[in-house]
Amino acid sequence: MSAPQIATSAGEICLAPLRRHAILAGESDLDRSRCRSSPKSAILTIISLHLGIAGLQALYQVSKAFYGLKEHLQKSHFNINKRLSDFVVCPDMFRSQLGKYNALISGGFALNFFGLDHWKVPNLDIFIEAGTHAVDFTNYIQKDEGYDTSTEGNSNDETVPERLILVNSTRPGIKLRVICTNGPPIYTILSSAYTTACVNLITWNKAYSVFPRQTLIHHKSYPLKPMDDGFGSALREYSKQGWTTRDMVWPELPENQVRIIGGKRRVGDSSSLVISLDTSSVQSALTPDYVIEHAQFEVFAEQSNISLRFNRVPQSQDSHIRVHQLKSPALRYGYTASEPWRAYVAKKLQRWAWIELYKLKPAERPEQFAHGIPDLPHLSLPEEFRMPESWDYADDRLPLWYLEWEQMPENNESRFILR
Repeated sequence: MSAPQIATSAGEICLAPLRRHAILAGESDLDRSRCRSSPKSAILTIISLHLGIAGLQALYQVSKAFYGLKEHLQKSHFNINKRLSDFVVCPDMFRSQLGKYNALISGGFALNFFGLDHWKVPNLDIFIEAGTHAVDFTNYIQKDEGYDTSTEGNSNDETVPERLILVNSTRPGIKLRVICTNGPPIYTILSSAYTTACVNLITWNKAYSVFPRQTLIHHKSYPLKPMDDGFGSALREYSKQGWTTRDMVWPELPENQVRIIGGKRRVGDSSSLVISLDTSSVQSALTPDYVIEHAQFEVFAEQSNISLRFNRVPQSQDSHIRVHQLKSPALRYGYTASEPWRAYVAKKLQRWAWIELYKLKPAERPEQFAHGIPDLPHLSLPEEFRMPESWDYADDRLPLWYLEWEQMPENNESRFILR
């Protein structure tokens, strides 16, 4: 069966051929009763059983005849509360806490959310910035959800984020893994991803797959780090969700194969798959969506030698994510950026913070700026300095500046294009 061509906001994509036909034989009695009660429901059920999430998401945008598929998907594939119920008693409250503390879900749970095959995932990985947010969120999990700290040890490697393992005696085999990050959680997710299949995340109100074409349509995974024991541990976990060695696209492939994933990207761009979740009973977060959706990075492919124990294969194409934290006195929130974007926006943020300092009375400024504020390339403020309520942050300007930067010829030529 040939794969239909469907136009989406991300451009022309080719839906994966219908696969795993045996799923039909595993329909539940409830599914069969729905099919008997409504011909339309029968069609939607059969379609949803065959197409992956990316295909289903694209299909209902093609014709009004398929628009009912969106509501059907919200109740079935996209029902995040149903998935979370394996881990928490009250998913709505849990998601409200995610938004309150700017925490993100990633790892195997996020990958499984986007997959057609609903594997039993025993771990829920929650990324949250270390400090009061992590402490308060963990207290909520222990008090309201009945979890206790596990005796499972953490890594002694200081470069690895602290990971707190929480278990619940009423949920045997289930673990909540709270990863305490040094900086924005999205930075840790991007910088620590072993493969492109790992770059999926869920916020309180949306789910993002950053490499949907490779991950969801072609079921392929591009390595983003050198092979080591940590990489092997991640592969061991993902193999339990149907990701095997044969799904890896190895770096010794020709350059034009690796370049497919290369370029300047951001979470939530036109090459990402973004799914809005039902938030009818969830308390809205104060942090705007554009904070996550303008977490920017670059996928870089470069020639390197591949070490195969006793010999080395020269001139292979090694891909990895280049990402930096983007912080400024002019920003309320923390972001991520590639070096070109960071260099561009830093000048604007520097000038913005410089103006805001001059708007303060000399006595209200940090002591070193009481008699004037030099226009330095890197303006930093003391940690103990607290911005007054009158401080005007520039976060809402960031999407506009990014669009301005993205449309510059040198950046437009290297933008990520789905193939």
